[in-house]
Amino acid sequence: MKIYIICLFLLGFIGQAAGTAKDSVLQQLQFGEIAFTPPQHSPGETIFLLSGQKMYEVACIDGSYPFNNDLWSEQGIWCHPMKLLSAICFSIAEGPGSWEPLHAKEFTYSFHAANFAFETNNLHITREDVVAEREPALSTTFTFDNRSSRERTLTFRVDLHVDLRPSVRCTGLKTTSTFIQLDGKTLTASNENGSFAFGNGETPHAFSKKDSVATLEYRITVPGNGSTRFPLLLTGANQGKQDAAKKLFRKLISQTGQIKQEKEAFYTKKVFREGTKFDCSDKRLTDAFYCAKANVLLNQCDHTPYVEHPFIRAGVPTYPRLFGTDFCFSAYGLLESGFAGTVRSTLLNMAAYSRMHLRSPHEISSDGTLLGWDHIQVSPQFIAACGDYYAWTSDSTFLKETYPLCRTLLDDILTNADSDKDLFIEGHGLMEESEFKGNWEELSSSAYLYPALTALAFMADKYGDKGKTAEYRQKAVSYKHAFNSCWWNEKENIWYCAFSEDGKGKPYNFWSVLFPQKAGVAESEKGRIAMERIENEWTNDTWGMVGRLQPERDQRNDGVGIVHNNLCATTAFDYGKEELGWKLLQLTTKGVFGLPHACLGLFPECQPGLCSNISQLWSYATFLESLLHGLAGISIDHTDGSIHIAPSFPGALTSLAVEDMQIGGEKLSMAWEKGRKGKIFVTIRFSGDPKQIKHPKKQKGVTYRLSK
Repeated sequence: MKIYIICLFLLGFIGQAAGTAKDSVLQQLQFGEIAFTPPQHSPGETIFLLSGQKMYEVACIDGSYPFNNDLWSEQGIWCHPMKLLSAICFSIAEGPGSWEPLHAKEFTYSFHAANFAFETNNLHITREDVVAEREPALSTTFTFDNRSSRERTLTFRVDLHVDLRPSVRCTGLKTTSTFIQLDGKTLTASNENGSFAFGNGETPHAFSKKDSVATLEYRITVPGNGSTRFPLLLTGANQGKQDAAKKLFRKLISQTGQIKQEKEAFYTKKVFREGTKFDCSDKRLTDAFYCAKANVLLNQCDHTPYVEHPFIRAGVPTYPRLFGTDFCFSAYGLLESGFAGTVRSTLLNMAAYSRMHLRSPHEISSDGTLLGWDHIQVSPQFIAACGDYYAWTSDSTFLKETYPLCRTLLDDILTNADSDKDLFIEGHGLMEESEFKGNWEELSSSAYLYPALTALAFMADKYGDKGKTAEYRQKAVSYKHAFNSCWWNEKENIWYCAFSEDGKGKPYNFWSVLFPQKAGVAESEKGRIAMERIENEWTNDTWGMVGRLQPERDQRNDGVGIVHNNLCATTAFDYGKEELGWKLLQLTTKGVFGLPHACLGLFPECQPGLCSNISQLWSYATFLESLLHGLAGISIDHTDGSIHIAPSFPGALTSLAVEDMQIGGEKLSMAWEKGRKGKIFVTIRFSGDPKQIKHPKKQKGVTYRLSK
């Protein structure tokens, strides 16, 4: 008789290669009060993410690991900037016989843990993976539940596919040969850059090694009608200290149960009890809000000593690094939802690199190497994000450190990146089109120079630099007038996407036509006209806002980037387009709960296709903004620091509540509900000076109440 669990093999890569399953798996999402099971199964090769600040695991929901030769997709198990393993394959046998494949049929995800269920021949097997939050450690616990009355003796095999190497984007670390051995009871692997240790604290029955695959075998006895728990632990180190992983292994091997308890408590506290709370009459939207907060936790990382401060990465598995643009688009939503500390430390990393070239960084590798600083729009976005952070936190220490840098950055780009002195800076922007040259002016950088100016004026005032306060305010006014005169395409009634070196406007119809409205630089009438066109032509009812309008083709079913939906939703609410904003919010949640090939609860880069990342920063962070700034209407004015509250009231929604939003040292809560005859009552509670609060004074059918 045989009982087995093993990874499938890919494309003839037989024997020791990790593979992906073709069988379907029933996914379930269970986290706090969130419980969701989709009506359809998902492909077994659908990938999920477990993460702590120093390690992450990207594996498949059937219990296997994705195995491919794409060095740019950082799947498997990582202790950045070092990869540890491409895969861990588990298999069992009862009595003599060959090892044959079997995969999980049920997968339950809770962000802090992943659970797999296997069933065969009166044996129920579960596996639970948990990545420790603050240590580079992965706890994997198997439970063998014997449904028969006789005792069972199993041979349990673990194949570790060792791939101890730096990320392909690292330039300061080189791949070196790896030494693999069984060190007493523990398997270890090490080279000049890092190491790992693996085992369960007991001596394995057998050990073998072939090329880069190390195999351990254990004997497990399961009593009749009883169960046996079998824990395993992997620890890693991202430097060439041979004993670092072993020391951590010895510390944690007796604490695998505690790792799970601490991780679950940490996620529950950070997602549900701390930071901003959100509730509304649409439960799916409420659930998506808390899923977004969990995605934030999944992507907070600590790459010390390579990167000085912890930060939030752009996406997994293709962009697990600090990307300036992605973060700057995301900072506002992170601030509003209670992650100011993450914003601060990420901005401090960007500030350090900004001083190198007087340009803010586009991309920083896992080992701290500056990979790109020539995306000119990142500099004004960085300045604006610094202003947002200070407005939300009143952090005077941060202001003293970053305000002089922001001044220098702005002065430099206006002096050295504006050769024709028309106020619009030149250089590659967000739209990385091969036709766009380095001396073109792009809409992304031109739109975001305006909030950079208003942020600098605000920071200058708080810094005590009164002369610069007036100067930046005047520049902002002049810039807004010049922008609307130059960038508006009268023929098309939309914004140009770029100007070439000969001064010709380029109407490429990218989603960047949203930026002037979102950044606040659009004059009211032009902004209104642009939003009409965006609503009628750039959005479809299937997925949302398309990345590029192509009038010659039917785009009613085109997929979209989730960031497009979220930024467009926020802006739609700002422009009074409540139903457009509401539609886009609903479409974003399809990517979280309604894609059969995506892990439940994660915010992918695109929908319906996953594109590069299964958990993308500017997908979940801008979703938080679309709810809190867009739907709830909460924002801070950079002119005087006042708090504006102007919620929207879509027809499908009957109530909404935001609680415990942190603004400086104070707390803000706001709730509204629709009463009889459609009357709406808005209640605002603020622990600070009520004079800071501004809301519409006369709004038909809406009554505001402000209290402590």
